[in-house]
Amino acid sequence: MPEPGGTAPVPPAPPQGARPGSGVSLELRLVLIVVLAVTVATMVVGAALVVEERRQLVERVDAQLRATALTLAQATADELAGPVQEGRRVSLVADIPSEYVVVVFVESRDTTVEVRPVVRSRGGMPAVPELSSSEAAARGSEPFTVGSQQGVGRWRVVSLPTDSGDASVSVALPLDADDATKRLSVVTLVIGSAVVAVAALLGGVAVRRSLRPLTAVEHTAVAIARGELSARVPEGGQDTEVGRLTGALNGMLARIEDSIRQREASQDRMRRFVADASHELRTPLASIRGFAELHRQGAVPQDEVAPTFARIEAEARRLGVLVDDLLLLAKLDEQRPVQRTDVDLAVLALDAGGDVRALDPTRRVTVRALDGSGVAPVHVVGDPDRLRQVITNLVGNAVRHTPRGTPVELAVGTAPGPAAVLEVRDHGPGIPVQERARVFDRFSRLDASRHRGTGGTGLGLSIVAAVVAGHGGRVEVDDTPGGGATFRVLLPAPVPSPTDHAATDQSATDEATTDGGSAGEAPADHDTADQVPGPGPTGQQPPAPHAP
Repeated sequence: MPEPGGTAPVPPAPPQGARPGSGVSLELRLVLIVVLAVTVATMVVGAALVVEERRQLVERVDAQLRATALTLAQATADELAGPVQEGRRVSLVADIPSEYVVVVFVESRDTTVEVRPVVRSRGGMPAVPELSSSEAAARGSEPFTVGSQQGVGRWRVVSLPTDSGDASVSVALPLDADDATKRLSVVTLVIGSAVVAVAALLGGVAVRRSLRPLTAVEHTAVAIARGELSARVPEGGQDTEVGRLTGALNGMLARIEDSIRQREASQDRMRRFVADASHELRTPLASIRGFAELHRQGAVPQDEVAPTFARIEAEARRLGVLVDDLLLLAKLDEQRPVQRTDVDLAVLALDAGGDVRALDPTRRVTVRALDGSGVAPVHVVGDPDRLRQVITNLVGNAVRHTPRGTPVELAVGTAPGPAAVLEVRDHGPGIPVQERARVFDRFSRLDASRHRGTGGTGLGLSIVAAVVAGHGGRVEVDDTPGGGATFRVLLPAPVPSPTDHAATDQSATDEATTDGGSAGEAPADHDTADQVPGPGPTGQQPPAPHAP
């Protein structure tokens, strides 16, 4: 009801293009279509049946009339219209059935004689026209219909001239086909109405059962609109249209649900990323601002100025590394085309072994093939700088998160696929199985305190995963036999060419035997373990990777 002083709500206008009756349910429309089709079919069949029955009845009467008229036409006028004896006219038609009416027109007398044994017709006498023999001959024994002298009923008549030519004879029978046709029409109407009623009942039941899956689709759509994304339509047999429709809808709903889940997960990751990036950027900025403020206020003793500026420089460097990593991840997210050149993973692994010795000279570093034999060339097609960064990040991760002196192993080889495999194995505390799924998340740290004493930014393994994915590969985490974590990189390997890369093979062998070590094991030197790694073979500062 409208509020006091207000106006009644205006009903919404029907949408443009809506047709009258568009609000009728599909079930009712289908039932009406079925009823209409059955009604039309019943009417057509009934009409055809009535017409055919009447035609057969008329043809039967016409055949009887022709046979009787041909018999009587062989007589003369005197034989047809005999003398009256005892009040009755004696003629050749005395023995024909009483339904027949015979009318003889005698031309010589110009009289018409109605000859019949006993008149018992319900329709009275037919109004037969007076036809001369020539007029009768012109009709050619073709039956025709006449009315009754009393105006009730109709008759079929056949007129023929006599063989003697002195008269014409007309034979008439009452047209009972009209009455039979009316009775048949009534019976057809009753039966047709019953058929239409039964068709409407059975059609309604059949349509309702056939539309039951669509009702389930409607209920499922309502449930999904309420937020139940896991709702599905009960599937039927795939041999029906509705069954195939429900199967296709369930497939579409599953993909939509996956897309929504992925979008929600992406939004959650983005929110966490923004929060983590803000947190990571705020810390070095706060340190730089704090030390600068202390120096501006003169609160830093003269002998502490150099360490203070060294701390500011370290925080600025850390901030630069973090920003560079963020920019790199942003570029990788754009999925730009990767530089494609021939890269030998064995050479990169040997270079990474040298980086490990620079990071921690006390560690025993081994570079070998996957099967434990000497290192051999393993070629892939990709960006050498990015792949070198992958290995550097993994190696730095192993050094940073394992105790000093813990051995590190690098293994290269191939796997069925074909795939090129690079493994970085450490013998530290390892990574719990339940945490392995998120070690490649950005700013992921397994310690709740978010301690930064190790110097990592939490983006190293994220960069590894993004670079490897850009090369069409994947990264796996597994346990190292005896304890520790193994990071396994799998990259698509090109089909081996007939010619070997002899120069690369020789370079790999030379690298494996440098510093007095054997091919596959690098000796340790004696630099301090806390040393910041120097530039790698490409002249780039190794990024600060991170793992749990």
